[in-house]
Amino acid sequence: MRACFRRILDHLLRALPLTLLTGGVLLARSHWPPRDLDATGVSAWRDLALTLALWCLTLALAAGLGRRILRWIAPPGLSRLEDLVFSFALGLGALGYAVLALSFAGLLGRGPIALLFLVASLCVGPDLRGWLGGVKSLTAAAPRAWRDAGWLARSVSLIGVLIAILAFLHALSPPWDYDGLMYHLVGPRLFLEAGRLIPYPDNWYVNAPFTLEMVFSLGMAFGDDVFPKLIHFATGVLLVAATFAAGRRWIGNRGGWLAAAVILAVPTLPIWASFAYIDCGWSLFEFLALVAAVVWWRDRSSTRWLVLSGVMSGLAMGTKYPALMGFAVLGVFVALVTVRGGWKRLVGSCLALALPAVIVASPWYLKNWLWFGNPVYPLYFGAPGWDPARLELYNAFLNSYGVGRSWLDYLLLPWNLYAQHARFGTVMNRIDVPGLLFPLVLLYPFLKKDRTVSALLWIALARGAVWALGTQQTRFLLPIFPALAVVTAYVMDRWQPGFRTRIPWRHFLPMLAVGMMAITLFYQGAFQWQFRPLGAVIGRESRGEFLARFVRSFRAVHYAVEEAPVEGRVLLLGDGQGYYCLPACIPDPDLFRWAAEIAERDDNAALAEWFDSIGATHIMLNMEDLDFLLQHDPEGVMRAGLDRLSDWRQAGCLQEVFNDGWARILSVTCR
Repeated sequence: MRACFRRILDHLLRALPLTLLTGGVLLARSHWPPRDLDATGVSAWRDLALTLALWCLTLALAAGLGRRILRWIAPPGLSRLEDLVFSFALGLGALGYAVLALSFAGLLGRGPIALLFLVASLCVGPDLRGWLGGVKSLTAAAPRAWRDAGWLARSVSLIGVLIAILAFLHALSPPWDYDGLMYHLVGPRLFLEAGRLIPYPDNWYVNAPFTLEMVFSLGMAFGDDVFPKLIHFATGVLLVAATFAAGRRWIGNRGGWLAAAVILAVPTLPIWASFAYIDCGWSLFEFLALVAAVVWWRDRSSTRWLVLSGVMSGLAMGTKYPALMGFAVLGVFVALVTVRGGWKRLVGSCLALALPAVIVASPWYLKNWLWFGNPVYPLYFGAPGWDPARLELYNAFLNSYGVGRSWLDYLLLPWNLYAQHARFGTVMNRIDVPGLLFPLVLLYPFLKKDRTVSALLWIALARGAVWALGTQQTRFLLPIFPALAVVTAYVMDRWQPGFRTRIPWRHFLPMLAVGMMAITLFYQGAFQWQFRPLGAVIGRESRGEFLARFVRSFRAVHYAVEEAPVEGRVLLLGDGQGYYCLPACIPDPDLFRWAAEIAERDDNAALAEWFDSIGATHIMLNMEDLDFLLQHDPEGVMRAGLDRLSDWRQAGCLQEVFNDGWARILSVTCR
């Protein structure tokens, strides 16, 4: 008993420094909340320091928690980098589920979240000395490692760091990305205000799996909406690190650097990573699940790797619905490679993968089943409030991406992803293309086959085929980019044509990879030049001034919040970005829902009655968003809604009260 007490006391004493540091950061963040939209000057530097402190603290706690989970699963043969990547990923997932537990208990708020931070610091605090020692040894070894590195490692490292710095700078700016303002930030804000997870049919996205957004809540509980962007940026860095680690494991050190270069040649990846999105986190979880399963199969290793794969699959499915497709493909792979070993091995292997995956992911799907009668609400099966017409309209929008659904369109899909990339893009359409080096995969059939690389390629192709059957958005292909990067790296490392040539392929292809990274760096520089986030980060301009430059509807939103009648609300037609105007606005996350409602009311009195029934006294038209939606309007619903509003305005029922060239607000005058 006395020995047990001594161990507990020793643990607490060793945890004390981190716990005191945690308490200090939380007290400072509570005492100095994030600056408002109009603030400039010194307050921006204080705000920046506290945001970075809270972010670093969260990552440290995630690494510590994740390492403890990883030691419990204990997969053999992990490299130091793999250990680090898996630890961070598991820890972020653990924090997300800890916040989910608080939500289910009705304890979601600043106080309970602060207590969660303190408990986590007590749990992992004794590891602090080891972390500091690791950082010290890594810093000491860095100069020698740089001197010993070859030109490829140096080039990829240097350009990669420059890309990361520019992406990090953008991640520090106020959130302005569409999906972030529509639901990635709106969901945590709504739940924090309610103190619990609540059903929210008006914005179905916030009812979807939300693991990474739960991590966002750790910062948003203190009013910090830059914190989510930094969390997503961290998962983007981990995704590149995971790609490098996989390439090094299966191709060698040179292959690792080539794989990192290939994925960093995806021009939009750093931009995606700097948004308040969750795609890099979802892709990280899904790719690590694939890596663990392939290690189990390739090395005939312990089923602990398969359990780890299941846990990562569960985290992926608990983050985004499309991860269900990745889990299905991975399950087929495990079944195929074990089917010859007898039914006992087949069942045992499938259960080792499926049980942890289902257990980890199930809270999100059980919650939707209990609330809405549909575990994947509202997809496929609909739900209360989602009649067949509304579901069909939304599915039509999702299927509007791409160039068509004929057999020829599917056959030409790899070509069209590059040649007509704007048809598949949702953001940054000019550069929204898959990896610029991925076409080199076409050379793989002419090389000596590697069974691991072949497995990665087949799994990626199967995952891509399933993707093609749904909404064909390039961003939703991100989970297979790391696997394709490893296959591409293998081709670049091994390619040597069977005919005589003067081109030194062994050097030319790596140089090409570095050159493609330079293109990504160029676009990052152009992005910085266009958006100029530094001013908002250091307080040279206010957050509001920055947002007014790039959120086309922001000035109209400001009008809705500050000047529109208190008793009324502004209906956002085809615009789901409600983060900066709730509750003064009624967003349209379905994008076509309000247009359909307006178009089907031919009678002016009936339309006025409908506006009155939802409490809308104004309507906002975001011209940029409407132009985009008219290009993805296969049913003509948005066009019909706009025509109906035009007729209503001519009848004297709408009066323009705001117009800045990008957005208009019209007052409803008919009652």
